[in-house]
Amino acid sequence: MLRLRVKLSAILAILSLTLLFNACTSQTNVSFRQQGQQIFIDGPYSYLCNEKVSDPITVTFYATNPPSLLVERGDNLAKMTLQPSASGSLYQGNNKSFWEHHGEARVKWGINESTIVCHKTQ
Repeated sequence: MLRLRVKLSAILAILSLTLLFNACTSQTNVSFRQQGQQIFIDGPYSYLCNEKVSDPITVTFYATNPPSLLVERGDNLAKMTLQPSASGSLYQGNNKSFWEHHGEARVKWGINESTIVCHKTQ
């Protein structure tokens, strides 16, 4: 449990720094609703991908403006923001995407990577 708290604290620190960096350097502005207020967090949720126990991802949703999430896959973290979608929830960022619809997620982890199918385990 302590390890999970330490890991979550590190993820939150990375998100905070990334959000601050984006707000200062980019046209796409992911910002806190109000300076100094807490961000509501939903998760983390675990997903099993490609039906392999060895290929999980962890997803944590953040009530930022626009809504954002962090996807953890192995030692890699990706921050994505909510994008318009005809159905489901589509998040994108840095050539990565996470599209969820009815508990199934389609994840693309890079421009030349194929889409993987993941199912929520929690």
